[in-house]
Amino acid sequence: MSISTKAEAIKIPQQQADLLSTLMRLPANSPVDSVSRIALKDKAFCDRLIDVAHTRRPPSVTDALIHESIRDLGVERVRMLFLSNNLAHAFSSAKLRDFEDTEFWMHSILKGCTAYQIAQEIEYADPFEAFLAGLLSNIGSLLLAARFPHMAEHLRDNRSRNVQIRAQVERILLGSNHCEEVQNSGLTHLIPPRVIHAITTYLDPFPGSERKYVLAMITAIASNMADIGNVTPPTHSFELVERYHKNLATGVRIEDVYEQANQLYVQVCKDLGFPVVQPRNLQDALNGVPPVLETEEDPLASLFRFTTDQSVDSRSGFLDKLEVALQDPKRKDDLSVMLIDLDSFSKINDTYGCPTADALLHHLGIEIVRSMRPLDNVARIEADQFALLMPKTQAMGAKVVAERVRSLVKGSTIAMGTIRPNATASVGGLTIKVGKGSPPADKVWKKVVDLTRMAKEKGKNRIIWAS
Repeated sequence: MSISTKAEAIKIPQQQADLLSTLMRLPANSPVDSVSRIALKDKAFCDRLIDVAHTRRPPSVTDALIHESIRDLGVERVRMLFLSNNLAHAFSSAKLRDFEDTEFWMHSILKGCTAYQIAQEIEYADPFEAFLAGLLSNIGSLLLAARFPHMAEHLRDNRSRNVQIRAQVERILLGSNHCEEVQNSGLTHLIPPRVIHAITTYLDPFPGSERKYVLAMITAIASNMADIGNVTPPTHSFELVERYHKNLATGVRIEDVYEQANQLYVQVCKDLGFPVVQPRNLQDALNGVPPVLETEEDPLASLFRFTTDQSVDSRSGFLDKLEVALQDPKRKDDLSVMLIDLDSFSKINDTYGCPTADALLHHLGIEIVRSMRPLDNVARIEADQFALLMPKTQAMGAKVVAERVRSLVKGSTIAMGTIRPNATASVGGLTIKVGKGSPPADKVWKKVVDLTRMAKEKGKNRIIWAS
């Protein structure tokens, strides 16, 4: 089904839409069986669920194992993962120029987790309903970006502003706002009416005791609380949090909710493979203190720390490191490999000459290295090919990196007088899961090359990934 008649690029298959709708409408405190029946109809999500629930992948995935995994993780956590994962995947089909959809969904998850914690704090009837309202509170901006691709960059920048300023800017830029987009989209057929009311009224919530008004107020508080660490200055968002929470029958301990919501957010993002660092506490966020990266004692330290102090490896050096990584008996994490092949680069040579093409290649090499972690290996394979070896990287996180690199290549250019040449890239990648044996490096490399070739054959400037 198409989510919006005005944004045909965003589509959800009818079967998937039915699953999402059913999951959204499950009553509070639903049993494990109810969620299991839904999850088992989505094999891709079951595969993800097993990775989250088990350190080492079991030899076979059965219905009983899925049921056990849901019971161990908890129904609410699994529902959060299912919705976040499937909605982000559904909307990823839309080609939104200069719109960082991963960043968008991470911020949406933060708002959902914050709404969930507020609902827990005030003993709201269904905390998961609050999570859903927070998660979808700014979905209208994504619909707007799909409907007006040329405005996507402005909408992306607009997300760093306070919600009320954001709404006004959207009206000025597009003559519409997210509320109208949601009302006019197919989302109204998927989402419970009370949640629709919350996400279309939370910018100006009505203070009332009726459940739908309480949900809208929770969503307003959550949105502003999540914005505290993302807007400058954050004081206005904090003032709105203090003002709105007084309209709730039960008061909210703002600092406790903020901390608990961020802990839940980190857990959900890590489960989904999103690149997240430990958030700041409330006072640091209000004072503008930058986030502190994890220490080296943590086995995941530097996982998403970027650097320019990194050299580009050769083809032979890269393949040697790949072999060592694959055969390492102490490897406890997934390993991802990626090949970046610049599209039709010979035309740039022919059109602008070798010096210009070489300068662009040099520039792209620097930019790719800057976007990677110190523990990643970056190599120049051919004149117009780069390869990445990413330890401790699951498929979801690797796909995020692949999309970042693809966008980086497309958006990078150099100035040669009045000429500004740029390029696109086809990306093929592969994730080798831990606990499933270690294939030889030449077999892995051949598969990555084949996937990259497939990306080119399917139209270039795209990513194909496999596990």
